[in-house]
Amino acid sequence: MNIPVAGPLEQVGVRSRLGIALVAIPLLVVSWTLLWSLSSYWGPFFFTGTWVAATLLMYAAGERGHPGWRRHLLLMLVAGPVWWWFELVNVRVGSWEYIRTSEYDGLEYTLLASLAFSTVVPALDSAWRLTLPRLRFLEAVRPPRGDRRLFAGEVAVGLGMLPLVYGFGEVFFPLVWVSPFLVVDGLVGLRGGRSILMDLRAGEWRLAVGVGIAGIWCGILWEFWNFWAAPKWIYDIPHLGFLKVFEMPILGYLGYVPFAWSIYQLVALLPRQREDRVLDPLSQSRHLDPGGSPLPATLRMRETSGPAPQVHAVQPQRDHVAGNTLGRQHGSHSERVLD
Repeated sequence: MNIPVAGPLEQVGVRSRLGIALVAIPLLVVSWTLLWSLSSYWGPFFFTGTWVAATLLMYAAGERGHPGWRRHLLLMLVAGPVWWWFELVNVRVGSWEYIRTSEYDGLEYTLLASLAFSTVVPALDSAWRLTLPRLRFLEAVRPPRGDRRLFAGEVAVGLGMLPLVYGFGEVFFPLVWVSPFLVVDGLVGLRGGRSILMDLRAGEWRLAVGVGIAGIWCGILWEFWNFWAAPKWIYDIPHLGFLKVFEMPILGYLGYVPFAWSIYQLVALLPRQREDRVLDPLSQSRHLDPGGSPLPATLRMRETSGPAPQVHAVQPQRDHVAGNTLGRQHGSHSERVLD
């Protein structure tokens, strides 16, 4: 007799989703309206409110719902320094600038900008939780493997690109987005996690495509809400500043793909609570085990001659994309892999 095994996390119920929506929708309406209708000192607050609301709605629409405020706040704390790094690079490259309608002193600008920047990582996290489960058909049967030398080389190449960006920004400005991706992707691989570059090399498209789509989706929303906002940002991109969609030249949207990959791999390097270890496809090694992926134990239900079924811990092959559940039948055995 086969008995279904309950997952480590229950699917988010309707009440939880409605509760998030009841908070997020009014916040989105108010913040969005103020963002576009007022040109004021408080613009960064309106931008932040708009993106917090949008992020909550994307979390609510995902299979697993909101990850909890402790995790959400951790992602916000990470996001600020991450985007300040890009701002530092942009001082040399000069690809974008901000049009301010109010004057801020140094401390005010730092605090308000950091508040707005803190929404970036949670927004991407909520978006790829939406896209990845819908691309299960792209998952490869056998996970790709890697080599520590390849990952170390990836980190070295990423770091080697930085002098090109700083020294010859007018030519190598696209490497602003590629360089950090290579560094963090290589670090994830060295730690035994899932390398996006190795996935692509092996013809495994699901993670790269799913996170890339999430990046472009967030990019479109960023540019959409920015276009009629005050303050706002504008671009000055050498050679590629044509065919603008909102303020962004159309080819510039491609930069959101490696940017999203970078953030995804950065999140993979963060400490994870139990729920994230279940959901995060990078919580277990996929590339460095010569005999296959070292995978977490799950449950296999076997038929027995006794009056009750027995539960045995085994090491089945694991699907590494968040929220995925695979059911497989092997003769009289029923196995469910919970992700």
